[in-house]
Amino acid sequence: MPNHYSANPQPNLQSSQLAQDYHLPLNINYHLTVRELHGFIMDRFFSNSLFTALMVVIMIGALRDGANGAALLAAFGVMIAVFLIYGLMLAVLSFWCRPALMMIDRDGITETMNGKTKHWAWQKVQKITLDERYLSVQLGAWYAIIPLAQIGENDAIAIYRRVRAQKALQF
Repeated sequence: MPNHYSANPQPNLQSSQLAQDYHLPLNINYHLTVRELHGFIMDRFFSNSLFTALMVVIMIGALRDGANGAALLAAFGVMIAVFLIYGLMLAVLSFWCRPALMMIDRDGITETMNGKTKHWAWQKVQKITLDERYLSVQLGAWYAIIPLAQIGENDAIAIYRRVRAQKALQF
């Protein structure tokens, strides 16, 4: 019966072996649409929906209790302000919804969007998350949001593992 808890450590992978194992460099073409951006924001910031429901409940309760118009007007004004801020945020971020090409190699991640190329070394790649709809990579203060519908779940899992393994080699 083999001993699964061996005292012999596993050999460390060298960067060239990792590149061969994971077929680096890897190119990813993606395009985040405004609708997908809206879904991403609503998934992350569902407090807007919660806040709106709370304001509607307060306004209905105030109407039922016979409150004066000033309280209703204030609640309605706050609710409109939240929707305007959300709409402005979505409008500003919609300029970000352009086709992009991301290349993952041993030096880091390079992204080309609108003819501009930015390169992030592995030290600048802060966080990578994979959920049921999106693969998101935080590159400094910038987020790359890649819809799984465009690249497929298996490829997204492979990309996630490649980035995690490459980051582990750098530190």
